Amino acid sequence: MAAGQLARLDVSGGRNRHTTEGALVGFGGGTLIGGLVGAAVAFGDEFKHACSGACASANRDRSMYVGAGVGALVGTIAGATVGHFLKTEQWSRIIPAPHAGLHLEPAPGGLALRLSASF
Repeated sequence: MAAGQLARLDVSGGRNRHTTEGALVGFGGGTLIGGLVGAAVAFGDEFKHACSGACASANRDRSMYVGAGVGALVGTIAGATVGHFLKTEQWSRIIPAPHAGLHLEPAPGGLALRLSASF
């Protein structure tokens, strides 16, 4: 096949996992959701107990921080796991120069790309 017959040629750069990105997204989301859940639990407990003022504020803060910590841990693990199994493939288009001789030839197990240029 001559270069003139070639309409488009893409080359795979490989498949990549997204473990780090997933862990960061999970950490952020888990921290936010865990903190909100912890604060909501603390507000619910204030109505059950005779705790008010500084006592209520300390309990609310503690619940929020514990919730944020647990949420961050769970979110990081979940995000890293999802990111590990989520793979994407990067493709790059090769544009042959008009003066180059670019040929696809049969080869054992597939095709071979041969590039020749004159100087």
